[in-house]
Amino acid sequence: MLAADIPRRLRSGPEGVNRLSEWLAECGVALVVEPGFSGGKLDGIAVVGANGQRIIGLSIRLDRFDSLIFTLLHEIAHILNGDIDSPDEICIDEALGESAETSQRENAANAVAATCLFPNGLDIPSKPTAQWVSVAAHDAGVHPSLVIGQVQRRCKKWTFLKESIPKVRDRFEEQWT
Repeated sequence: MLAADIPRRLRSGPEGVNRLSEWLAECGVALVVEPGFSGGKLDGIAVVGANGQRIIGLSIRLDRFDSLIFTLLHEIAHILNGDIDSPDEICIDEALGESAETSQRENAANAVAATCLFPNGLDIPSKPTAQWVSVAAHDAGVHPSLVIGQVQRRCKKWTFLKESIPKVRDRFEEQWT
């Protein structure tokens, strides 16, 4: 499955993110990547086009490799989970809270995304270190920033190794001009 393979294909970092569109197209999914909207909180969106094609839209408002990959996997999960099956259905993912009904769907998509990142799980120690991140990333076959992002999200340690997460905006700027 492509979703589970993406984190391993990009284990060296953001250098290959421009191939995401190609990989998804091979599965019949179109990818649109935008820089974000001023003051907006939109991270991702999954829709079905009028012709029935699945479309994933990503915002790079956070300009972080880990966020881009997790959001992409989250949106793929909406497709895999059957959350969008017709042009009148849409999954919009923002940083803001959602209703209880949406939270269940969002939690399910988050779980699929986390499983794609770490199929064998990721047991975070009470005091994670840079060395632990390196070992965990190696063992999972992913870029260390994907481990760092999970530590930040799960442990609410937003500054944990923040400087070690590569930026991605520059990888897409050419297509926006």
